[in-house]
Amino acid sequence: MSLLGNAVINTAIAEMNREDPGYTGTIDNRSPRVDVYLAYNHALPPSSDIPGNEWCGYFVRWCYGQHGVRLPHEVAGGRSLKQYGDHNPRWVIWRAGNPPCPVQAGDIFVTARLNHVAMVEGVAVIREVASTTSFTTIEGNQTDPNEPTWGRRGVKRRTRNFTDCAMILRYPEAT
Repeated sequence: MSLLGNAVINTAIAEMNREDPGYTGTIDNRSPRVDVYLAYNHALPPSSDIPGNEWCGYFVRWCYGQHGVRLPHEVAGGRSLKQYGDHNPRWVIWRAGNPPCPVQAGDIFVTARLNHVAMVEGVAVIREVASTTSFTTIEGNQTDPNEPTWGRRGVKRRTRNFTDCAMILRYPEAT
């Protein structure tokens, strides 16, 4: 396991445990804590009544930034991160269609629909389901005003498997 990956995921876990809704209920993708991630990425709207951008990738970049690592701007979105991986194969540890591989804390994944970016927490609980391995993740931008059952926290732990992903990347110096 990478020291950097563990440090980054511990930062993400600390954010998951903060008392911040991640969504104010009136302005989409804005809250006091989300504004921190947006500001770090130079994406904070000029006034508090303007919705923010989807911030899943901004959250990943912010977590890494807390440990002195400036990830490329392509990490901000799923489609752009997949394209980045296609052009920078040393970052890619897994692509859709390949057999599952070992993942580690801090690995970054792109969802199969290319609309979300998040981080692997670990494989402490591995289960085989239809021959795919599951892993836990810490994900930002997990509130949706149209999905009230999602709750009010913007950073959450989830369980994913390889069929949910298009690509998994690892910061090259984290191996």
